[in-house]
Amino acid sequence: MLTTDANGAYLTEALDAGYYTIYTVDNRTGVTGSRYLTSSFPIKILGNKVIANQNGTVSTTLEQNQLRIVLTLRSPVPRRIRKCSF
Repeated sequence: MLTTDANGAYLTEALDAGYYTIYTVDNRTGVTGSRYLTSSFPIKILGNKVIANQNGTVSTTLEQNQLRIVLTLRSPVPRRIRKCSF
């Protein structure tokens, strides 16, 4: 089983070191409204080591005429931020 701590770090003791693919699946029952979309992302596990910046995106379903934009920065501190107008 894979869980996350309060900071979103992945925690597991049951997997050997290696490369894995995490699949997110919303198995909740009795849910009304938005559900989480099934998605996947790769992670690497090394024994007793923290590997930072292994990020995945978990999103909910969108209503009609909605748009989701996900931005990913390569650096934890942006060097330049541009303002965009639509």
